[in-house]
Amino acid sequence: MSSTPIPHNPPQAPAESAAEPREQIGFRLIIGYKFAKAALMFGVALWLTIAPGEAYRTLDFMARELVEGGAAFARLGNWIHAHLSNNIVLRGAVLAWPEEKVGPSR
Repeated sequence: MSSTPIPHNPPQAPAESAAEPREQIGFRLIIGYKFAKAALMFGVALWLTIAPGEAYRTLDFMARELVEGGAAFARLGNWIHAHLSNNIVLRGAVLAWPEEKVGPSR
């Protein structure tokens, strides 16, 4: 009979032990992204609610700059101009608030 003690933690394969730190880093990156997104969405929701006119003017300015910026972004600028309206900005404010509340859990 052998009197060697039984280890509490069985030995792990090298691939499993190397994957744990990578998983922790991945989870931290995902959580960090979710918190950053929640803060950004809160800011957008607040901006669209408090100053919708300013938001509209800013989006209009960005669309004009994209159109004038060259062929690569002209289509995007034209699309923004075609779809931009005061109603869109107000609906964006309504949609941004629920996104901010449930955003981190997605």
